[in-house]
Amino acid sequence: MDTILATFEHLNFWDSIWLFLFALVLHVFEEWNNLACWFEENFISSSSITNKSTRIGVIFSIGFVFVWSTVAVMTRNPNWAALILLPVLALLFMHALQHFYWCLYFRKYAPGVITSILFLLPTTCYLAVKSVQQKYAPTWYVVILIILIAVGLIETINAGKTAPKTVRALNNIGTSLSKIF
Repeated sequence: MDTILATFEHLNFWDSIWLFLFALVLHVFEEWNNLACWFEENFISSSSITNKSTRIGVIFSIGFVFVWSTVAVMTRNPNWAALILLPVLALLFMHALQHFYWCLYFRKYAPGVITSILFLLPTTCYLAVKSVQQKYAPTWYVVILIILIAVGLIETINAGKTAPKTVRALNNIGTSLSKIF
């Protein structure tokens, strides 16, 4: 464990971004085959969720995160990169916490929870902490993002057995795109 932590300490900000993206790919692999089925079993009014719409929604979201992260890296300025990247990190941190919450709420495995706990939560936290420690982003900016994460988690908790707005929005994008492809 000390070796892993020591390795993280020696990662620079830019390498950490690529590590985060690798963690996201692993997360998508974990979700890929079971997500639509899991939604149908656990959420009411999820009849519009299909394997195709879910997969297209996931491809859209991962594509968006990769493009967004590439734009951040292309600035070649860690201050700008952190300001650009932190909102996406906050959204994925919230997404990882949603997986954990759903495991507790539904009392069963939620596709994506393992990689959320092992990879997404640590890499998103690490990048946020590094951004503040290195003064790439002001603390107030991260605090605002934390408040938004809390609002999203409250919405997830209040949604109960209904898919939260963020999940429904992504499914709507996937459904719309699946009609084109």
